[in-house]
Amino acid sequence: MNVRPIIIESNRELAYRELIQSEISQDATSNALLDNFPNNTWKTSIDSGLEVVPGDTIQLDSAMINSIGGGGEVLEFSGFTGLKNTQGEKIVDNKMQLSLTYYVSNNQQNNFNLPKTRFSTQYDERHITYGGPAFYSQGMSNPIHNGVATLEKEDFYIWERSYPYQYIEGSRTTVTANATDARSYDVIVAEEEDYYLPSHSKTCPELYKPNNKRLYIGVKDYCGPYRIINQKLGEQVIRLTTPWDYYTRQVSLSVKDGFTTPSALGSVLTGQLHNREGDAIDWDVETIEAKYFKAGTYVKLADPAPGDPGDPIDIDAYSGGTGIQEFKMPAVTDQTMLTFPNCTGKMCYRATETQTGELKHQNGWNAWFSVGIDTAYRGDEYSFYQGISTYYQNIMTARPKYLKAGSLLNQEIVKNPAYEMSAFDANATLWTGRAVAGVPLYSYQSDKSVDMPTVDVGAMGAGLMVMDFLPFKLLGDVLYWDNVLNDAGGTLNSAPPIEVMDFENNKGTVIPTNMIWNETTLDLLQRVFDDYYELKPNTEITEPDINNPAFLDAHVSRVNFGRIDDQQTIPNSPEDDPKVYPYKPVYTAPMQVQYGEAHGGFKYEDSPYQITGFAPPRNPLYCGYQRQFNTGTSATGGAPAGAPYQGAVPATERNYISLMGAVGNTNNLEIFIQHYLPPSYTVDTAKDVELAKQANLSENRARSQMAMWPPASRNISYEYVKNLYKNIPKVSGGAKLAIVPVWFKDGGADYLAVDTDNNGEQANKHAYVGFIQYDRTTWDDNLEEKLQAFPLPCAGEYFGFSTSEHTNQLSQLCTTQKCLTEEEIYLTPPAYFNAGVTRGQYPNAQSPVGVSPFLNFQGQVGTSPMAYMPFTYVGANDSAIEFGQSSRFALKQFHTPLKKGNGVYQASTILTETEPQQNIISWTNYNSAICSKAYGRDIILNANSVAHPDGGIVDGVQPYNRILSSVSNQSSISTQGGIGLNGLSIVLAGGGVEPLTPYSHLLFTNTLFQKMGFIYEQLFPVYGLVQNNFNRGNYNKAIGYVNNPLLNKQRNIVMPITTNAYISSAVDIAQAKLSKNVVTVAGDGSQTVTSVVFAPSENLGASQPNNPSNTNAISDELQAINLPAKLDYPYLVLYSDIVRNPDYFGGPEQGQKLHAIAYLSRNYSTGDYYFSSATNFSYTVDEPYVITSITSDIRLPDGTTPLLGPKSAVIYKVLKSSPAPALPDPPK
Repeated sequence: MNVRPIIIESNRELAYRELIQSEISQDATSNALLDNFPNNTWKTSIDSGLEVVPGDTIQLDSAMINSIGGGGEVLEFSGFTGLKNTQGEKIVDNKMQLSLTYYVSNNQQNNFNLPKTRFSTQYDERHITYGGPAFYSQGMSNPIHNGVATLEKEDFYIWERSYPYQYIEGSRTTVTANATDARSYDVIVAEEEDYYLPSHSKTCPELYKPNNKRLYIGVKDYCGPYRIINQKLGEQVIRLTTPWDYYTRQVSLSVKDGFTTPSALGSVLTGQLHNREGDAIDWDVETIEAKYFKAGTYVKLADPAPGDPGDPIDIDAYSGGTGIQEFKMPAVTDQTMLTFPNCTGKMCYRATETQTGELKHQNGWNAWFSVGIDTAYRGDEYSFYQGISTYYQNIMTARPKYLKAGSLLNQEIVKNPAYEMSAFDANATLWTGRAVAGVPLYSYQSDKSVDMPTVDVGAMGAGLMVMDFLPFKLLGDVLYWDNVLNDAGGTLNSAPPIEVMDFENNKGTVIPTNMIWNETTLDLLQRVFDDYYELKPNTEITEPDINNPAFLDAHVSRVNFGRIDDQQTIPNSPEDDPKVYPYKPVYTAPMQVQYGEAHGGFKYEDSPYQITGFAPPRNPLYCGYQRQFNTGTSATGGAPAGAPYQGAVPATERNYISLMGAVGNTNNLEIFIQHYLPPSYTVDTAKDVELAKQANLSENRARSQMAMWPPASRNISYEYVKNLYKNIPKVSGGAKLAIVPVWFKDGGADYLAVDTDNNGEQANKHAYVGFIQYDRTTWDDNLEEKLQAFPLPCAGEYFGFSTSEHTNQLSQLCTTQKCLTEEEIYLTPPAYFNAGVTRGQYPNAQSPVGVSPFLNFQGQVGTSPMAYMPFTYVGANDSAIEFGQSSRFALKQFHTPLKKGNGVYQASTILTETEPQQNIISWTNYNSAICSKAYGRDIILNANSVAHPDGGIVDGVQPYNRILSSVSNQSSISTQGGIGLNGLSIVLAGGGVEPLTPYSHLLFTNTLFQKMGFIYEQLFPVYGLVQNNFNRGNYNKAIGYVNNPLLNKQRNIVMPITTNAYISSAVDIAQAKLSKNVVTVAGDGSQTVTSVVFAPSENLGASQPNNPSNTNAISDELQAINLPAKLDYPYLVLYSDIVRNPDYFGGPEQGQKLHAIAYLSRNYSTGDYYFSSATNFSYTVDEPYVITSITSDIRLPDGTTPLLGPKSAVIYKVLKSSPAPALPDPPK
C-alpha cells in the first residue's frame, strides 16, 4: 500500500484578505471589519476539491498561533476567570475594584485630638445627646464673649468649648537668641479663657504623645452617636441619623485583554491609582474644592481710634450671610490623595454654600464669625443642628471598628423605644422603664412612624443598659478619685470593702440588657458584630473551624460598662507607672465614668452602703443611682461647677453615688464578651440548673431579677423559645452570635411596674437580649488587685459602646498653617490696622502695644477660622503597584512619608534644612504643633517649661514644642498619613461590581490580583489590628493556616492594609547622636559657645532621651507570596470540519464530544507566536466525501474565544492510501 501526503495550508490573514479589500472598497467602517473577521475563526477554500476515501487519514501537521505580546515572560488576560457568581454572571480576570480608606498619622500637626481642655458635657439627662458634647447652653451664661447676649450666642459659645473652632496653635511663639531647634522658641500657652478662644487638647493616653497611630477619616454625613430627627409642619426635616463609617473611595483597576509584561502591568495599575477626576481641560479636585476665605466687606459709621470700641457694624452691609468671601486655589488630587475640610475650614465651606436668609439646614452654617471690630455678633444665627453636623463631619478615630460598631448600635437602638405608658409594638428596640409620677423622663422625635413622630422615654433612659445584678465579691482599700475635686486636680481616696466584679469565678455570666429580643434588634446586632471581633490574648487555636468549640471560644468583642465623662476626665500619660499613684501631680485627675439614667424604686437591700428611700430618677451624668460611694457633686447635688447645666437637685437626689474613676488598670471599665455562642448555650440546656448557675441567672445570684427560661406564669411554650434560639443571627463566617434570650422572673421586676398596667405585662412577656461575659481586657499580675478593681455595675448602668471621645479616641483634622498674613485677611482693613503689626509674619495672638485685645486685628483676625488653610491633603502621595527585583508584584508607598522638612508652621527650624524632601524615620522628636494638657510626670520631666516667660505651662497645658513623641516599643514615626486597603470587589462581564467579604475567597480565583501572585488573605485578611506596624516579613509569615496560630495573624497583620517605612536593625546605628558646640569668635579673638546642635555619630550607640534623631527611609511593601501566573491555559483546542466525525471529548462541562481534531500546545513560543508541532493523533476516513473548504476555529478549553492576533495559520496533512502498483510477472 502506498501513502501519498497532501499538505493543506490554512492561513487566517490570506483567508480574509480579499474580503477585507472588498469591504474597504465599499467604505465599510472599522467596526464592521472587526465584527466580520474574527481572529480565531476563518475558512480556507479548495476550489478544485479534494476527495477523501475510506482508508485515508487526516491529521494536524502544525499550527502557528499569533498572540501579539505572548512570547517571553508575559501575563495573559482573557477577560474571563472561568467562574460565575451566585447569580450566574461571569467574573472578568482583568479588572478589580479597590476600596480605599484615608488616615492621618498622630503627629499632632494635622490632627487635633479630642476632647478640648474646655470641653463641656451635656448634663441635661432630658435630652437625647445626654453625655456627649454640649451643643447648646442649657441656660448657662458664658463670660468670654463681648456683646449683647442672645440664646444663639450662648449656644455657640458652649459648642465652641468642645470644638477646635479657632486659634488652633493655642499659643504665641517668639524666637529666642541662638536658636537651633523648635525648643529654642518661647511658646507661651494662651490661658484657657483667653479672649481669642484658644484650642488645647486633653486627649486619651493612647494619643497624648505624637506616635504612629493612624486616625481614619469618617464619612461626611456622620452626625455623632445620637439619632436626632426634627420635623415641623411646613418646614424642612432635620435628620442626623448617619452612623460612622470609613470615608472610602472605590478605585477601579484594569488591564486590556491579551498579554502584558509584569513591569508594564505595574505601571498601568500605578497610573490608575493616580487617575484624576474630570478632564484634562478642566480637572476636578476631590473631595472639596481648594479655596481660601476672607472676611467680607462691611460698612462702619466711622473708623475708631485705637482703644475705642467704635460704632457698631452695619450687619446688613456684609457681602454674604456670614460675611466671608471665597477664592479658588490651585490643587492636585487623585484617587489616593484627596482634600478634606479641616476643623477651621468646615464652617467656611458650609457658610459659602448657605444663602443669605436660607433656613438653617443641618448641612449649612449660618452663625457669624469673629470678623468684626469686636465679637458682638460672633455666634449669631448659630444652629444646634448645624453645630452637631459640623462637629462630627469627617471626624477621625484611632478605633475605627469600635466607633463604626458603636455608632450604629447607639443610633439604631433608640429608633423605637418602649416604656411604661407607651405602646409596646412588635418591633420595639429598647425598654426604657417606668414613668416618673406618670410622665416620661423626656420625649424626642423618632422615625418610628409617620403618625407618631415623637416617642416617650421612661426613667431608665434611651440607651443600652445593664438590667440586672451581676456577680461580685468584696474587696477592701479600693483606690478611686474623688470627683468632687476634679477641677482642682482630684483627690485619691481609699474605700472600705466594696462590691467589685468577680471575673475569675464568673466567666460565662449572662449580662441582661434592656434591648428587646425581636427581628429588628437581631438584624441590628448582626450588622454591628459581623466585623467587630478579635481573638483572646491567650488563644492557641490554629485552624478556623466554626464546628470546633475551641475556635468559637477564642473570639471576643470589646465593650464597656458606663461612659467616660469627657469634661471631668484628665487621663494619665501612657508613660506613667500606675504603681506610683501617690506621687501623681495635681494636674492628673480620674477617668470618671458616666452612669445611665437609672430607674426609680430599685432596692439595693444587700449593700451596706445603700441609699434608703425612693428617689426620682433624675441624676447628674457622672452619678449613678444607689451605688457604693457617695462622692458628692456640688452643694446642691447638681452638676459640677462650670458645667452648662446648673439646675438644683432636690434633697432626695443629692446622695446619688458615683461609679467612680479607678486609678489603676481598668481600661475604662472595658470587658470582653464572647463573640460566638458557645455550643453549651441551647434551648435544651437553657433550663439546666448548672448552665443557669454558669450564667449567674439562678439561685447563686440571689438578687438576680432575670432568668434564662420564662417563668411558667408567662405561658410561653418550648417551641416559642426554641424558635428564638433558632433565629440567633450568624456572624463572621457563619457561627451564631453570643446572645441568649432572658426574661424577668416572677415578682422580680417591681420597679418596672409590670403589675399595674398592660404595658408592664408586655414587658414581662417579652424576651430581652443577654450578652455572655468573658473577662476584663487588661490585667497586670504585678499590680495590686485594688488598682485594677471593677466597681460592680448595677441595673441602669450604661453597657455596650461608649460615646466618650476618650474611649473612641476621636480627633479633628486640622492645620496650623495660616493661608494669609494679618493684613491680607481683611478685604478692607480698618485704618488703624497697622498699629504695632509686623507685616508678612505668621499671625500671632499677642496684642500690639497700645491696642486692646478687643481691637487687636493681629490677634483677632490672625486666630479666626478664616486665618487658617481651610483644607488638608490626606492620603498617599506616591502610592504604587510595582513588579520588583524579587520577581513579584508589591503594593508600596501606601503612605505619605515623614519628611525632614523645616519644622511646624508657627515655629520653623532656625537652621534651614537643605534636604527637606528627604524621607525619614524619626525618634523622640518635638514636632507637635498642638498644645496639650500636661499629664503626669511630663510636668516634672519638662520642668524647664515652667520657667519660660509667663510660666510656660498655663492652666496645666503643655507648650507644643515641649511635647516629646512616644518612647514606647512602636516609637518610630515614618508617616504623615496614608491610605488603607479595606475591601475588594470583583467585576462582572456585564459591568457590575460585587464586593467580596473575608469569607468569599473562592470568587477571587483567577482574578487580576491572584494572577499577579497575591493570596486572598494578603489583601482581605480575617484577623489583624488597625494599629499594627507593617513589616513585610512578619506580615507574610502570618499568611496561611497550616500550623500557623491565629493569634500570630492578629499580632502581625494590618487591617486596613497600609504601609510605613521599612524598619529593621539597619536603622539602629543612625539613632546615635553626639552634641556639637557652635562657637562664635569675636574680633578680639575670644570664643563663645552660642548654641549646641546634635549631629549623627553613626556609632554603636542609641537614641538619647529627649534628643531628636532620625535617619533616611524607604517604603516597606506588601509582596505577593506567589510569582505571577503567566498563561491562562496550557493549550488551545482546534475545532475543524475537515473531519466529519471526530472523537474528541472535553469542553466546559468536561466529557462533551466536540467537533475538534487536536489540542495546540503553548509550550514553545518565539516572537509573537506559539508553535504546536504535529501530533500522533490522526483520523481515518470511514466514508468518502469531497473537501471544498475547511473552517478552522481555535478555542480555549472552556469553549470561549481566545485573544489572538490576525496572523495565525494551521497546516493540515492528508495521507492518501493507494494500492501499490502490481509487480511484473517474474520471467518464465
